[in-house]
Amino acid sequence: MAVDGEWRSSVLVGKELAAAMAWNSRGNTRRLQILLFSLFVFSHSFAPLPSASAGTLWSDVNALHGLVQGWNATPGLSQNWTWGSDPCLNNWTGVSCFQESVTSLRLDQFGIIGTLSPSIGQLKNLQFLNLQNNPGLTGPIPKEIGQLRRLYALDLSNCSLSGRIPRGLGNLRNASYIYLKRNQLVGEIPYTLGYLSKAFEISLGRNNLSGSIPVSSPKGFPVGFNNLTSLLILDLKRNNLSGELPPSLGQLQRLTTLLLRGNRFTGCLSCAISDGINYGLDNLTELVLIDLSWNSFVGPPPQFLLQLPLVNKLNLSLNQFTGVFDGGMRTSGHVNAYMINNNITAVINLPSPFIDPKLGGNPICENQSFPFPDICSYSGRLTGPNTWQQPISCSNKCDQNAVVHPATCNCSYPYICNMFFAWTATYGLDGARIGHLRRTLASGLNVSAENLWIENATYQNQTVSELKAKVLLYPPAGAQKWDRSQVTLIESELVNKTIKLPDYEPYGLVSSNLQTSPLNEGSSGPITSKNTNHQSLPIIAGIIGAFVALMFLSSLLICFIKRRRTPDYNLDNASEIFDLNPDHHPSCLFSYEEVRSATRSFHRGNKIGEGAFGPVYKGTMRDGSEVAVKELPSNIKQCNRDFLNEVELISVLQHKNLVKLRGCGIRGNSRLLVYEYVENKCLAQALFGPKAILLEWPIRYNIALGMAKGLSYLHSRGPTRLAHGDIKASNILLDRNMEPKIADFGLARMCQNNERKVLTRIEGKRGYVAPEYARYGQLTPKTDVFSFGIIALELVSGRESMNQKLPAEEQYLLSWAWNLYEQRRVMDLVDPKVREGCDEEQALLLIKVALLCSQGEASSRPHMVRVVSLLSGDADVPDIPQRPEFLGLGLTDPNKAKLRGTALTTW
Repeated sequence: MAVDGEWRSSVLVGKELAAAMAWNSRGNTRRLQILLFSLFVFSHSFAPLPSASAGTLWSDVNALHGLVQGWNATPGLSQNWTWGSDPCLNNWTGVSCFQESVTSLRLDQFGIIGTLSPSIGQLKNLQFLNLQNNPGLTGPIPKEIGQLRRLYALDLSNCSLSGRIPRGLGNLRNASYIYLKRNQLVGEIPYTLGYLSKAFEISLGRNNLSGSIPVSSPKGFPVGFNNLTSLLILDLKRNNLSGELPPSLGQLQRLTTLLLRGNRFTGCLSCAISDGINYGLDNLTELVLIDLSWNSFVGPPPQFLLQLPLVNKLNLSLNQFTGVFDGGMRTSGHVNAYMINNNITAVINLPSPFIDPKLGGNPICENQSFPFPDICSYSGRLTGPNTWQQPISCSNKCDQNAVVHPATCNCSYPYICNMFFAWTATYGLDGARIGHLRRTLASGLNVSAENLWIENATYQNQTVSELKAKVLLYPPAGAQKWDRSQVTLIESELVNKTIKLPDYEPYGLVSSNLQTSPLNEGSSGPITSKNTNHQSLPIIAGIIGAFVALMFLSSLLICFIKRRRTPDYNLDNASEIFDLNPDHHPSCLFSYEEVRSATRSFHRGNKIGEGAFGPVYKGTMRDGSEVAVKELPSNIKQCNRDFLNEVELISVLQHKNLVKLRGCGIRGNSRLLVYEYVENKCLAQALFGPKAILLEWPIRYNIALGMAKGLSYLHSRGPTRLAHGDIKASNILLDRNMEPKIADFGLARMCQNNERKVLTRIEGKRGYVAPEYARYGQLTPKTDVFSFGIIALELVSGRESMNQKLPAEEQYLLSWAWNLYEQRRVMDLVDPKVREGCDEEQALLLIKVALLCSQGEASSRPHMVRVVSLLSGDADVPDIPQRPEFLGLGLTDPNKAKLRGTALTTW
């Protein structure tokens, strides 16, 4: 490299070699050779390589080592995050990368001990930071966290962080989710959070924050919470916030959830309404859940909150509202209004079919002649000892050591815990409360809620307010007893630990008194003192296993014969359905009346959509959980087959990107499917609906990747492959974190090996259906791959697959994408709303994958497993074949005067 005269090094490696060096070619040759060799070794040891298999950026490596130095007491972390290994290439725990940059750091529930190092700010391309549920994470939030300009989601909840919220957090302009709840943060909320204009959710609850809610004003802060116009959820509960509620919060017109419980807010809420010029709280027309309880609001009851069109739960309990409660403020919908322990002296326009008030603890309820005693019966308070018992409908008898599972009615040996939870008399004690506690505890322990049950609970209000509960953890499905390793894992989560249960502030584990039942074969012995003959366990297990297998095969044979003999399924007897898979379905059966009650008799106000096989309703079950209920019509030939298909297939599918089927209900010809409720509705509404929301680029790319993972699981679940057959934007639901969930498996068909399933009726939507499916009814997993390619193009462009309102050459999205690709203008496809913050490499990658997936020939499309690898950056995108024949010739010369119309076939 040396030439006559001077030359300067263009390679800057390390601090010592960073300065430019001048050399004379006539100097010592040996010295030059040594230096060049040193540079070669040094650069190849540390510098990132520019290839696809490049190592991690040095700045990211340095940042991660800075973090581990602050967490040096964390068990197991230093053994994995070590010098000499590459974070991306060596798969460091919790670290995810795209190309050579660290884009995600997730160490939730990892047992981190230490402080958060300022080096976190060096991860310039970080998009996801999740350190939640680490009680050993202490100290302040470093101000350098504001340097993560690409951060999309920040979750530091349920730790022990202290100090003030750094003002630099307002620099995270691309952040959509900020979770800092359940820490020990103090001081005022910085007004700079008002710069987070793209935030969907901000959760600062259960800290020690003080002061008022910052809002912008001409003589005050330049920005504030009233500028968070994209916000959907605001959680500030259980702090020490004070002052009046600013009327300018009415600018948050997308807000659906407002949680201000347990602060010291004051003032007149009825006075905080709009005056026709300025915003008021009555402009929050999208609110569904409002909790303003445990504050010091005064004045008359804020009737305008009852008039908000979408609100279904309003909690104003334990304030100082006075005067008259008017039940005539609504003419549609339904709202549960809690005004317990205020100063309500009269009611009018009750009873109401639209408002269900709870007024216990108010002066009006002290009147013995009050005509509506039912609204006073709920005061939310308990006096003296109170107990709750889990109802059991099983008739099975078990031996002295076994316990009947309340859902499956099988005999097994659960792990039994006596737990004590912090409780307050105002919380009541009923099945709904216990159900919430059960599911939240299961989530906190990372076990299935179907295997964790509370047998009984007792509230004793003596020196302390506690709830004593007997908790039973049943072995996983298919097992009768726990293994020693499993028990050890459970004990590590419970013994001498304090569990902080997120989202449900009434609950917190105080202590535990553990007991166990006999252990499974292979363990080192039972924990209890009961004697068990372990030598007989293999024989017993073999007999039971053979018997269960025989009964299962017999049930399948009977079911097969019935299905062959009876073309139209008779489902009036619900047990016939569950013969298909008796290990799963019995616990999923709901009574028809229970489901109908949950949807308020399928009230039109509960209707949230219309699927391919009937309407969908939102419902609230007896335990308080929200569900989505699909009502299948009884007048179509495929109804019975679709019902069996969904119940049989979906109930065994467990993946975070698939909608979970909770159960079903039957009465006569009526068929109901009960799904988990997904908060943000569907992708089609988010992208194209009248109330579309701005989906930033990281969200869109994450949706595409999540869809690919869900379809990959669907197509490769063991020896059997399942094709969906109706993948479209309206069948992609979005949860509270904007994670995609694939819904509506009514068209799913089993495809053995590479066998093509031929259908006589095509149910797919125009613009999404693959050519072989539209022309010949051939349904394979490659059909779903085609539909995925179309949705990927929709995510990139923000356009529907077909739109006849556009110019002729742009009406069919796939054809337009190919035109731009052939003209080398493919980046023009990117939605202008996200183009500025778009990662061009990711966009180009997603477009190429979409064009590859939407090839005309099924054999030219990749499997979804391959698509996941491509989008994750684990594989290179192959060359894209030519434009599919069914789109016509298209345009290959960008200099031609005019685009020609495509000879496409639409369906």
